[in-house]
Amino acid sequence: MAGLALLAGAAYLAYRFQWRAIAAIAPLCCGLMFFSVAGQSTASLVTPLVLGTAGGLTFRKGAGLKTYLVATTLVLAATMTGNYYYMLIEKKTDMLEISRSEMASVMEQNEAPADLRESILGDFDRHRETIKGVIPFIFFLNALAMSSLAYLGMKVFFLRYTSGPRSAGLEFFRLNDFTIAALISGLAVFLLVDSSRYWHVYSVGLNLLLFSAVFYCIQAVGVIKFMIIKKGLPLFLLPAGFLVLAILGIQALVFTLILLTGFGTLDFWADFRKLGGNSNIRSEQQ
Repeated sequence: MAGLALLAGAAYLAYRFQWRAIAAIAPLCCGLMFFSVAGQSTASLVTPLVLGTAGGLTFRKGAGLKTYLVATTLVLAATMTGNYYYMLIEKKTDMLEISRSEMASVMEQNEAPADLRESILGDFDRHRETIKGVIPFIFFLNALAMSSLAYLGMKVFFLRYTSGPRSAGLEFFRLNDFTIAALISGLAVFLLVDSSRYWHVYSVGLNLLLFSAVFYCIQAVGVIKFMIIKKGLPLFLLPAGFLVLAILGIQALVFTLILLTGFGTLDFWADFRKLGGNSNIRSEQQ
């Protein structure tokens, strides 16, 4: 409830006072980051403030989903990753090890079979180094999920109770042309760098590749939604399609996501919606 209150308060202040609200919210975020005793609670308190501020400005200015989603996801992912390494290096607290202990405790409390517990924990231990290498991407996915949910909630409120400009939705999500450089750079590092000798460089490239791939996957979904709207088809077809993929299994879902990433990347050259560089077109279909 405290998080929702902070989110709503920050969104209202940013919508009402625009950039002036940052003068009050930014010092509060900094204070939480530097003076909170528990690192995990710090991230949980900063998150709604960032989401609310960005959401209020987005709906006041009609900036569009792309601007909001990219900005909040990257800021929160950087904050959470920084908090993780701060706790690891300065506090000697490994949040990954704590997560393993909690996972083992949950399975034990639910009386999971011993062989299942050993299998899951064994897989976790075998892939521990790989998991550590993609810690930024794990936080990136968490930040993306929270940003998306917060956007949907604020969208319902601001479109119902305010008369501000309507911002571009998912159907107009199109990354900046320079973003392709991040994808290509990450892919080059992933393919060319020896992970056994240059693990840290490899890890940076892998996370950069994954970040970019997810955003291009979202862009592909935006293209599909645009086509559905243009053809006058019901919008429920989009979530229904993902539901069917989830039912078919993780292999089908992963394969489709890879195809979507390629399709979203192709949109960089093909520009299927003919948006050019303008992805902040006002959307009347929201």
